[in-house]
Amino acid sequence: MTTIVDLVMRMALDNPPWGYTRIQGAMANLGHQVGRGTIANTLKENRIDPAPTRDAHTRWSTFLKAHRERLTATDFLSVEVFTFKGLITYYLLFLIDIASRKVHVAGYYPAS
Repeated sequence: MTTIVDLVMRMALDNPPWGYTRIQGAMANLGHQVGRGTIANTLKENRIDPAPTRDAHTRWSTFLKAHRERLTATDFLSVEVFTFKGLITYYLLFLIDIASRKVHVAGYYPAS
């Protein structure tokens, strides 16, 4: 069973622009009479900002989901390869497409 606190938290997190009064109205639509002050205290105790501030901050997971088609991660590493000339160190630059998780080797260079 969902508690009043869980409902208030879910409404605040799922609907960032909603203020205390809007959440109070939504709770009334569900048959719960909750005061504005109770909603404000509940959100404050759970460290959720008021509506104008809450809407201004995008969660990291939301940002990644919105931009994953355009994000690429990059890394640089060194690999030691045993060849006929002995042990050679190669420096490797590669890119990872976040959406498809494909790895692209941008280039490699043997150390002298």
